[in-house]
Amino acid sequence: MQYMVLGRSPGNDHQPSLSNSGGYKMNTRLMTASQTAQILNISKPRLYDLVKRGIVPHVRLGRQVRFDKGQIEDWISRGGTPLKIKYPSKHDGGREVTINDTAPLKEGSN
Repeated sequence: MQYMVLGRSPGNDHQPSLSNSGGYKMNTRLMTASQTAQILNISKPRLYDLVKRGIVPHVRLGRQVRFDKGQIEDWISRGGTPLKIKYPSKHDGGREVTINDTAPLKEGSN
């Protein structure tokens, strides 16, 4: 099992970095739900609904939900392409399903 550790990269006082037990570091900026909802021009409840349904990329830190700015920008550039998620099933051990809901990127869908 690998754990992500939030820390600072050497010589960079402003940008947090994530490192795992493999030793590589990745600069990232995690945003709150309020910041992400503002960027997507949707309400926070709508954003949490999209998180619950596995549509928008997110990171869980305990009970908190955060959003990687780079992943959100990539997701937007792909047109809000839904993520593939696996639903548990009694018969086949789970099946991969693509959710086709790009509503968060359409105007007036708060």
